[in-house]
Amino acid sequence: MQSLLHPRNPLEKREMTLGEEVVMAQVGAEAADECIRASKIHAPFNSSHEAYAVISEELDEFWEQVRLRRQSRSPERMRKELIQVAAMAIRAVCDLKLQPGRLPVPTQPITPYM
Repeated sequence: MQSLLHPRNPLEKREMTLGEEVVMAQVGAEAADECIRASKIHAPFNSSHEAYAVISEELDEFWEQVRLRRQSRSPERMRKELIQVAAMAIRAVCDLKLQPGRLPVPTQPITPYM
């Protein structure tokens, strides 16, 4: 019997419809557009701490909607905030130069604590 909270095994693969794939691609494109827009307005993230703070702020704005009663929530606002979370995550990966399999190269000399 399937649980109401977990209707299927999360490790089980499922087939996606073409429509679902198209929607995911559209949302990804919107996040990329938002990332580019924000990058033109704001300076790059200076540190992972700054990136975390910005992503956390966007996530808090989504959380404000989640805490509302279901009938008071704005699906448009929730969508907008989640796209901004995704955009800031993309921006963090780019600004912090987090390439696959490599650590970011420091732009300033590293001095040991003594």
